[in-house]
Amino acid sequence: MLSAGDGIHTPAYDAVILTVTDAIQLSIERNGGNGVLRWTGGTPPFELQTSPALPATYWTPSGPFTTNTVTVPMTGTQMFFRVRGQ
Repeated sequence: MLSAGDGIHTPAYDAVILTVTDAIQLSIERNGGNGVLRWTGGTPPFELQTSPALPATYWTPSGPFTTNTVTVPMTGTQMFFRVRGQ
């Protein structure tokens, strides 16, 4: 506990609440001309984000999704994916 006895300073109290969730683990598999992305962990709603290069300066969002599976077309260009949960 913090305190100040000089009459000028007053103690300040702050509370921090941390919510810990399971890490999201993403996998991808090819299904014809599509990629099927599946993930575990996290809390919905989910947002799938893409970037053409790493390190990414910007992630393009899509979603929200309440399920843990998304099918995306394979365009022949390099693409990196990440999923963010609530």
